[in-house]
Amino acid sequence: AAPAIAAAYDGDDGNAAAKDLSRTLEERGVATRLISLPEGHDPNSFFISGGNAQDFQRLLEEACP
Repeated sequence: AAPAIAAAYDGDDGNAAAKDLSRTLEERGVATRLISLPEGHDPNSFFISGGNAQDFQRLLEEACP
């Protein structure tokens, strides 16, 4: 199977960075999925505020290519 990654950035400035990363990787044949975190959260604050592995797995499953 082709390589694939999932990227999670904060909702503030991260969306543009995530899209840039996705575009660059796709050009190199790497499939990407962008994980949408709840508004105002980055990966760290998501877990600190009570998110758990099951919650994150759900976000991963909902990730947009």
